[in-house]
Amino acid sequence: MNPPDLTGGRTITFLYTDDLPRLSRFYEEVLGLACVVDQGRCRILRASPTALIGICDIPGRPRGTDGVLVSFAVEDLDAAHAALSARGVRFEGPVSLGMGGTVRSAFFRDPEGYRLEIQSFLQDGLPWLP
Repeated sequence: MNPPDLTGGRTITFLYTDDLPRLSRFYEEVLGLACVVDQGRCRILRASPTALIGICDIPGRPRGTDGVLVSFAVEDLDAAHAALSARGVRFEGPVSLGMGGTVRSAFFRDPEGYRLEIQSFLQDGLPWLP
């Protein structure tokens, strides 16, 4: 039996919180993501045409933020960095060069402590994205 084709749809990364209004404000007002589904205890936000972020306050949810990184690929890293800084985002350090000199990125955390990244690709752009 062949595996299912999971490449044609959208992906949703779920992040959990005990304070949904606070986390919603950060993602919607600071990062500017639009809520596309409000399920009460979960809000689904559009991160790109094919990627969604779910933020949820669910009893008994998994705990901890270690090992989670949500990365936003942007065309103009410096403009994104300046815009987020103006909205109060505190970055963990300066913009850095990584992945053998092919990626520039800057890291920060959301109010729940999840690690977020803005990054731009220096060589091939984003050929795998629509």
